[in-house]
Amino acid sequence: PRFQYWIDLFEYFQLQPIFGYGLRASEVLLGGFGSYAHSSYVELFVDYGILGATIFLSFMLLVYIKGLKLIKINEQYKAWLHSYIMICVLFGGFTLLYWPFLWVMIAIILGGYSFEKNRLNNNIIQ
Repeated sequence: PRFQYWIDLFEYFQLQPIFGYGLRASEVLLGGFGSYAHSSYVELFVDYGILGATIFLSFMLLVYIKGLKLIKINEQYKAWLHSYIMICVLFGGFTLLYWPFLWVMIAIILGGYSFEKNRLNNNIIQ
């Protein structure tokens, strides 16, 4: 039913492509809470439309760019960036948008970047 869910949701997406239907609407459109499209990307576009999905995907890209800069400063974060990349790939086949581990990885990458950048700047000043 996964591919059928994608087809059904694409039909809904075509009706409200700019703003979408709202938070977790894809679950309701598929028959109620607990129904998932098994693709975070599909759910993103249906729930938040092109506008919301573009904002979210831009944020995800920003996290990746910060992660690349972070591992140039400290390679110990490389495993976190690799895990983040894998989650972004898995977004296509699973519903991971509300999965807490994704947000923990984002916090570690962004927090690590900020920490390492401040540490580097403090070493330069001293």
